[in-house]
Amino acid sequence: LEVNVTEKAAQLNELKGRLNFLDKAEKELDLTTEVSRQESLKAVPAGMNQDEVIKNIINIAENNDIELGSISFSKSGSENEGIGSLRISASFEGDYLDLTDFLESLEENARIFKVDSITVQVSKLEITDIERANFSLNIQTFFQN
Repeated sequence: LEVNVTEKAAQLNELKGRLNFLDKAEKELDLTTEVSRQESLKAVPAGMNQDEVIKNIINIAENNDIELGSISFSKSGSENEGIGSLRISASFEGDYLDLTDFLESLEENARIFKVDSITVQVSKLEITDIERANFSLNIQTFFQN
C-alpha cells in the first residue's frame, strides 16, 4: 500500500509539472481567449490530418490558377516536444506570377506551412509565346501529437 501511495505521489507531481508547463506556454503564447486558442489550433492542429492538408494545397493551387502535378508525403518528428512534422514534396505548373501568388497564399494560410526549398524552371511555349513555370516545392506543416 505504501509503494502505491509513493507511485501515485510521483504521478501527481509529474502531472502538476505538466500543468505548470502548459500554463506557462499559454501565457507566453497569449492564449487567454477562446479565439486565440482556436487560431492556434488552426495553425498547428491536433493530429496530422493528411486529407485536410491535401485539400488545403489543392484549394490554394486552384485559387491561384496553378496546376498540381504530383504530391507526396512523409512524416517526421520535430524539435519541439509534442509537435510532429509532415513533409510534403509537390510539383506544380503555372505562370511565374501565379507562382508568387501561390507562395503568398501558403504564407497567409491559417495552417503553418514552411517552404524548405523551391525549384523553378521557366519555359516558353513557341506557338503562343507564353511563359510557363514548372516548380517543385518541399514544404513542412506541423501538427500536435
